[in-house]
Amino acid sequence: MKFYIKNKFVGEANGDIYTTKRSAKEHYYRKGQGYPISVSILDKLKQIGVKYIMIKEYDRYDGIEKKYLTFVSSYDYVKPFKEGNFDEQKCIMLKNMEELE
Repeated sequence: MKFYIKNKFVGEANGDIYTTKRSAKEHYYRKGQGYPISVSILDKLKQIGVKYIMIKEYDRYDGIEKKYLTFVSSYDYVKPFKEGNFDEQKCIMLKNMEELE
């Protein structure tokens, strides 16, 4: 299942994993030290039984692509925020996610 926000593709769920690609230059949220996920997307992921979120990070200063994994349920403990024209979001620090090789 593909997910869109304002007609922009933001990720895809296959089985119990939701995968989203994020540019370190464009999407990294310094205040949260990670990549925010829309609360509406998180709610939908829970409804369809997705258990994990994988963030594929690209466009890094060192040219290395990285992957991070966490449970969808981890976002239950994070306070939502809203900035600018963006939907309400939640953010988990990358250091609190599992880095995959």
